[in-house]
Amino acid sequence: MSERARRVLVTSGLFVVLVAFYAITFSFRAITDTDLNSQQTRALVLHGDLDLSRYRDIKGIEGQYTRVDGHVYSTYGVGISLVALPIYLPLIHMRASDHLLQGAVGVLYVAAATLVFHRVLGRLFGATLAAAGTIVFAFGTTMWTVAAMAFFQQAPVAFFETLGLAGLFSRRPHGAALAGFAFAMAAVVRPTAAIPFVVVGFLYLFEGKRAVLDYALGAALPIITIVVQNRWVWGSWLTGGYSHQPFGFHANMPRVLFELLFGWWRGMLVYSPVLIFGFVGLAMAVRRWHNSVERRLVAIGVSSIATILVYSRWTTWWNGLNQFGYRYLLEAVPFLIVLSVYAVSRAPRLRPYAFAFGVVSILTMTWGAAPSRGGFDGLLFAKKIVDTSVGQSWIVFLDHPISGLLRLALVALMSLVILGASRRLRNAADGEVPLLEHA
Repeated sequence: MSERARRVLVTSGLFVVLVAFYAITFSFRAITDTDLNSQQTRALVLHGDLDLSRYRDIKGIEGQYTRVDGHVYSTYGVGISLVALPIYLPLIHMRASDHLLQGAVGVLYVAAATLVFHRVLGRLFGATLAAAGTIVFAFGTTMWTVAAMAFFQQAPVAFFETLGLAGLFSRRPHGAALAGFAFAMAAVVRPTAAIPFVVVGFLYLFEGKRAVLDYALGAALPIITIVVQNRWVWGSWLTGGYSHQPFGFHANMPRVLFELLFGWWRGMLVYSPVLIFGFVGLAMAVRRWHNSVERRLVAIGVSSIATILVYSRWTTWWNGLNQFGYRYLLEAVPFLIVLSVYAVSRAPRLRPYAFAFGVVSILTMTWGAAPSRGGFDGLLFAKKIVDTSVGQSWIVFLDHPISGLLRLALVALMSLVILGASRRLRNAADGEVPLLEHA
């Protein structure tokens, strides 16, 4: 068997195993967002339009859909339905349940994002650190407990962001075109994902005309898609669906910033404390700005901070119910993990601390992946840890330790699979040297 064929076989096998894992641990958590996404996608598949007025029970709340000239449209836009179309199209004609349809989108896109992310880390850091970063990404963040559990926008956004990273760190001539396409597609699905698209665009502008031209050409089709959607649905070339929401950027920024990062209810660094090393990695990369790889790391770090700051001004920052952990800041997770792995590759003394924080992140998500009818969403803005999702996850484990240990055993098995795949792919890489050789 050739090395290329071996690589394809290992990669395909890893994707199948990841899909199986997320399907086995699936715990459906539908909310108005996901149901509305599903209705819109059904309309696109069955009727070729986005009009929700044909549904007597529009599964959304005011602000999530808008009436225009007798039609009803989701404010989330066409992007989420376009990327779900290849999954919905065959399954709808097989009369699949809405539960299965929504779950298939989450599971397949999260598995694909994990696979691409594994390749990106391997290209940057080598087999061992690639496996470690992928394990944290797959099982220590809400990629598992939120994106893979329902039909949110975040799963496809994460996939396109990881694909953008693949282009950003590519050695190939047209890597910038891939980055432009992927980051722009993430923005098609969710407008706030335009932040990394713009930041990376400035990076390529700094690097020269050829790079920025390739980036712009790659982004052309997604940008045209956004403009056509705006004109088709909202009647304006430049105004999108989110402009019709009654919300805005009126939150108390210092308080919300603290809650988004450290709050018990949805704090990113409470549920996935390992991500703190991403900010350490950003500081390290800034000091080496003159290197091409570090400039790219700084760009994704800046986009992560900008994303967090934008959401800290969003009036409805608490981001919905029926989920375990943070959702909005999932958009920054792929970037922060790349920076975290960079930090421990540059400073090996950090590895024991990163390992400990990674274990806590994985354990919290492992217990939190279990379904809970009341605990995981508990009290809004709970102040006591026992009333929060993170507290309830550990309580559920103590009440049902056998099922919790079985999930942990499955995560451990998956970790071994990822580590084995990393080493096999390294052996099949035919002399390919990681961009950061010291890792």
